[in-house]
Amino acid sequence: MGGQASSRENKRAVVLRLWKLVVALQRSRRGRTLAELLEALRVSRSTVYRDLELLGEAGVALERTTVNGEVRHRLLGLETLAVAPTPLQLAAARLAREALGPLEGTALLRELDGLLAQWSREPARAARVSRRRASKGRAAILATLDAAMSDGRRVVLEYQGHADAAPRRREVDPLTLRLEHDDPYLFAYCHQRRDYRLFKLARVAAAQLGVAPAGDHSGVDLDALLAHSVKVWLGGEPVDVVVRLSPRKARFAAEYPLVPDQRVEAAPDGAALIRARVSGTTEALRWALGWGADAEILAPPELRAVARDELVAAARRYTDGPTRAEAEQVVSPRWDGAGGG
Repeated sequence: MGGQASSRENKRAVVLRLWKLVVALQRSRRGRTLAELLEALRVSRSTVYRDLELLGEAGVALERTTVNGEVRHRLLGLETLAVAPTPLQLAAARLAREALGPLEGTALLRELDGLLAQWSREPARAARVSRRRASKGRAAILATLDAAMSDGRRVVLEYQGHADAAPRRREVDPLTLRLEHDDPYLFAYCHQRRDYRLFKLARVAAAQLGVAPAGDHSGVDLDALLAHSVKVWLGGEPVDVVVRLSPRKARFAAEYPLVPDQRVEAAPDGAALIRARVSGTTEALRWALGWGADAEILAPPELRAVARDELVAAARRYTDGPTRAEAEQVVSPRWDGAGGG
């Protein structure tokens, strides 16, 4: 039920991807050809074209020229920046810094901190970070990943997956970062799995720059791979699911979507039928269970069976008889209003 929050996180992930493009353009005064950008960014041709358009829409000054038959894209900068920002502009920059706090450790935030330090009359407060400040360990991991993506190098992770008893070594080609509810995820090619994977940074114990260069992933379209992802789940064949929301919750179907391109059909009794294609069923199951008794999975039958088993197992904990808390005598004494503390 976090459709709007998920949208905000995805927008921040796009900002980070656009920053990589800005850095790639800034490194060449003559400008970069499409082939050079593909090699530097290791994304698909359509992604480069789309991101160049997004930069222009965001007001980033770009120049497109043709040299010896080749189209070059160049980042235009102001030769001097002597005008101080207004208080409103400074406040807007600080709020942007707050919103990007989970990306602590990346070059994007270092540049923004440097700009705020130049503008601030109180240097000690110039590098104020998000209320959900990343730990030093996670900031260091983000810095390593950021450097690897900029230099096109592999990274060696010590990663503890959901089913792992302890961290395991993973050698990956890092491609981009994605945010979901302020939690950074790394999208990378895993050489052990020989496939593209999303790694949650909270589960990364350590990250070290590898010696080998990253492979060529210019044909990969991240947006296409994640097109049917409910949140950040990646993997599994696309599955068509149907979920019924009760009449009293039907009006929230669009506010908290399963996936952005879901179809909502009104049932005669006022309920809503959600039809969507999702990448795997793990997150679709969590989404449906999050509605409690107001949601019913209708298809596929396999997912309906998994949901039933999950709910039956949960219901066993609430059967008649002493609760676990009572059995273990951990129930807090009732407050009678007397005394202090």
